[in-house]
Amino acid sequence: MKKIKNLLYILTAVTLLYSCDSEENGTVGTIGHGAIVTIADSSEGKLLGSAVDSDDLENSQVIFSDTELNLTVDLATGGDNVSNYEVVKTYNGGSEVVVASSATLPINISYTTLADYIDDLGLEEANLRIGDVITFKTKMTTPDGVFYAASTEGTFNVTINCSADLTGTYLVTNSSCNPSFTTTISKNADGTWHIGSGDGGWLHQCTGNTSLLNSANITVVCGKIQPTGDLDYGSNGGSYDIGDIQGGTWDQATGVLTMEHTQTWSASRDGSWTSTYTRQ
Repeated sequence: MKKIKNLLYILTAVTLLYSCDSEENGTVGTIGHGAIVTIADSSEGKLLGSAVDSDDLENSQVIFSDTELNLTVDLATGGDNVSNYEVVKTYNGGSEVVVASSATLPINISYTTLADYIDDLGLEEANLRIGDVITFKTKMTTPDGVFYAASTEGTFNVTINCSADLTGTYLVTNSSCNPSFTTTISKNADGTWHIGSGDGGWLHQCTGNTSLLNSANITVVCGKIQPTGDLDYGSNGGSYDIGDIQGGTWDQATGVLTMEHTQTWSASRDGSWTSTYTRQ
């Protein structure tokens, strides 16, 4: 316990630069004066609607009600050895389509219709399903023809989803140590949701790490919480898996969020528990 307390209180900063991306007509190498790109905080994407058959999301056509994209790719630092920037998009990780190209940043992309999202991908509205993802990724080229894909900071996902609004202040408890406290939930630019304390308060209420709120980002698909380790000390972030979310439900009518969590960090504590968030 002492060891993890010391580790968890260390503030770490990781700067992700590039992952090399092989191209048919380019080479892959080490960039000398590259660029770090980011998605502007003002960016927002929506592909919202309802499934014709909510009990069979995998096979049900989607009736879209809100489609929009305002995406800005900014230059955070560098760029001396970059001759061109591209933004490409994919559907469910498939083939890439170039949607914008420029010698400088920022790049701004704006959509107002579903057709803007899908026409150049060769998709039909009838074939789209809840949970499908359109991904925008930033790529760059050096003057000598070396291609790079920017890190995850230059990537933006828009998920086809049902309309939902989790914004607010919540009274929180969990089945492990039954605390009672409040936290907030806010919307991220990509349509996911940020929870101030994302493990039901387990880390900061049920252990001695009282200042570690273990915030989380969750995806809600038509009332169902998707499994994720995207917590401050979850499995997506490194060597811990504290509060990993295995699933859950969101009830828009009652404002109640329920999630199932696991951890293997401490063998002497509960390995699984349920958290309940009630909007105030």
